[in-house]
Amino acid sequence: MAHIGYLPPENWTGRRTGSGAILDPRTLAFGASLLLVLVTLQPFADRSVISTISAGSLDTAYPAFELCLVGISFVLCWPALRIALPSLVRPFNVLLILWLAVAVVTSENFDLSFRRFFVTLLDMGLAAVVLLMPRGLNDFSRVLIFCVALVLLLCYLGVLLVPSLAIHQATDALEPELAGMWRGLYFHKNTAGTMMVLFVFVGQFAWRTGRRAVGALIAVAAAVFLIMTVSKNGLVLLVFTSVLAAIAERIRSWRWRAVICVLPLVLLNIFTVGTIFFEPIKHIVDLLGIDSTYTNRSEIWQFVSQRIAERPITGHGLQAFWNTNTAYEESEGSKNWVWRAGGSHNAYFDLALTIGIPGTILIIISFVIYPLIDYQRQLHEPTNRLLASLFLRIWIFLLYTTALESIFLDRGSTWFMLMMAVFGLRYMAVLRVAP
Repeated sequence: MAHIGYLPPENWTGRRTGSGAILDPRTLAFGASLLLVLVTLQPFADRSVISTISAGSLDTAYPAFELCLVGISFVLCWPALRIALPSLVRPFNVLLILWLAVAVVTSENFDLSFRRFFVTLLDMGLAAVVLLMPRGLNDFSRVLIFCVALVLLLCYLGVLLVPSLAIHQATDALEPELAGMWRGLYFHKNTAGTMMVLFVFVGQFAWRTGRRAVGALIAVAAAVFLIMTVSKNGLVLLVFTSVLAAIAERIRSWRWRAVICVLPLVLLNIFTVGTIFFEPIKHIVDLLGIDSTYTNRSEIWQFVSQRIAERPITGHGLQAFWNTNTAYEESEGSKNWVWRAGGSHNAYFDLALTIGIPGTILIIISFVIYPLIDYQRQLHEPTNRLLASLFLRIWIFLLYTTALESIFLDRGSTWFMLMMAVFGLRYMAVLRVAP
């Protein structure tokens, strides 16, 4: 709030360009960035053939596109960037970047961690500048709605025209038991389910901005696709986090909002990964009729907890454990199936495993505590409130997804959307949004 007096009247903006705004370079750059994230460079991947990829290999095309878009944004949006980006330079954000560098230096696979650190910085950079490309709320909402509608259309066309690439098949090399579940253009039905929940929120946002017909169509189409993914976590969390966000929006006290948003997340982690540490909690979960192994995830969590204990401070290296020889060797080769898990199915466990407990604490401060503070301090402008409501829903939903899936520091669409929501809440606290 204190920063607003130092900002010019058109903060996140520039001036409107009239009916030709859709062809404005900033608008086009914003759309290109969203499509890069939402569609990715490998849509409709063939899961029947899993190529042999070395542990250290990384796609070079995606970082190259990101670097180009970040560079273009700096050229096109420098006045806005000069004002907005310093607001992201906060003590624990800086410490987080420094600690990620430590996790690279101490990594068991330095080359892999260094490349992924570079990609992580690019992800953060693009997420920080992407919101500054539109010239105001109208440009932002039009491009966002168009991109989400296009992705939904592609997903449905994939199901209709190339079901072998848009629906899990019994011939899949990985998880053939998922046959029949929709995944659209995404690699896995869980990712598709997560993105569909975010698209429901975009539909609701479109409704609130006056685009009621297209908003309702997007929300319904995304909800139907979500059901067809059979993503149970997505379905449950959509309802739960929507209620949570609605309550959080109506509470004025920062402390009570923190309790409403964070306490259930703490309990969710306690009643999932906590079952492997505390027998009474496991007993309670069993009494509730819930599978306390969470479909064998408890075995993964036990394995990961042992690996964390080996290197609790620095971890095994930034994104340098799963899908590497280290994971294979630690799980005693092919005798133990855990090495094929590909992740802890809990973002906080994966953080402690790869960047250590101090890095995990820094992530929690930057991506859990800071957004709560920023939402409390948002500027009370109609356009700010509309965007803050969208970012709040995305943030809460993905925050609860972290208890079940590994999102933090991932290269996927969900990690980018989480960063965009967190940075967006920060901007809503210090910048006025043009209508």
